[in-house]
Amino acid sequence: MIPIPAKPARNVFLLVFAHFSHDLCFGILPALMPFIRDAMGLNYAQAGGLIAALTIPAGLSQFLGGWFGDRYRRRLLIITGLGGVGLFTFVTGFLYSYGSLLAVFIVIGLFAGMFHPSGIVLLSDSVASTRRGRAISYFMVGGSIGYLVAPAIGGVIASQFGWHAAFSLLALPAITAAMAMALFLNSGESLQPARHAQATPARPAVRWYLIIVISILSIVMEMASGASVAFFSLFLTDARGFAALTATLGLALLRLGSLGGSLAGGQLVDRWGGLRTIILSFAISGPMLLLVSYLASVPLFFTVLLFGIFYTMREVAVEAYLLKIIPERFRSRLMGIYFGFGMEGSSLLQPVVGGAMDRFGITGVFSWLGMAASGISFLTPMLVLMGLRKKK
Repeated sequence: MIPIPAKPARNVFLLVFAHFSHDLCFGILPALMPFIRDAMGLNYAQAGGLIAALTIPAGLSQFLGGWFGDRYRRRLLIITGLGGVGLFTFVTGFLYSYGSLLAVFIVIGLFAGMFHPSGIVLLSDSVASTRRGRAISYFMVGGSIGYLVAPAIGGVIASQFGWHAAFSLLALPAITAAMAMALFLNSGESLQPARHAQATPARPAVRWYLIIVISILSIVMEMASGASVAFFSLFLTDARGFAALTATLGLALLRLGSLGGSLAGGQLVDRWGGLRTIILSFAISGPMLLLVSYLASVPLFFTVLLFGIFYTMREVAVEAYLLKIIPERFRSRLMGIYFGFGMEGSSLLQPVVGGAMDRFGITGVFSWLGMAASGISFLTPMLVLMGLRKKK
């Protein structure tokens, strides 16, 4: 019989694998969009509609998932959400009409909201506070590997057997992960110092300014960056002339950068501090996105790699810092709101971005998104430093 690791390590491993399989399912659609677009004859607006059908419900369901996470068993929510995502991604491999794809992507998005808010909070509660940054970085690594595998392996499967086969085969890890968590995932009692060690412990002041400002800055950055990433494979085929398979591998390079950014972000948060890592990652990721719309060949792919690094480093730093300063009694709700607005804003923007690409061209729209992200990069240090001077 295979020995089961101690609870904290077991929980971290299971949640990392769960995040990998969850984001593997979510990474298939944008990665295979050139194959789907060519097979179904879609324009940019219709392509954006498919992505929005997946991500808009996923964003909305984060709010409900976060609310449930503070009231019900997070373990059950995680298993249900991941199992639903895996099952209906598998079903996608048997659908052939645009309408049926829209419907099933909506269902996948609804299940997704049960996973993220509860998953990140249960992970945080399963490790000591001094290792929170690294634990979240491992969690993000799982997602980054999922997004890396989706275009790298999915593109090869789609080019050989069709995009339907890619959906069904890449859904299997999520189904497996849901079953493994049903057997082995603990409920995650906190390893933080006991709450009742003192008779009447004083509650530290909640730094609402920093919670709100950092959340808003990250959400707006996610809207601009997420819309760009969703159309990145089409940008490589239509604006830079690459073949569909090469475009999916280019997206895989971005995800490879995300993998490095996840690991580096966790180390920096634990050793250098969350706010410093937030400022650094914001400052670099915006300009890198702007450069993507102006470069080609080797400089383009090098810039894409850098963008992937700092794009995910920002996510790790923001999530670790928010989990540190948000009061525990409504941590799932606020993380659900954070994930919800981030995903929802990006989702609602995607069909608008697709329509703008039909009208103004994909290169120009990529440039506008890069300028918006660079503006956020410029504002972040000033607004965060203002927050440090406030008492609350």
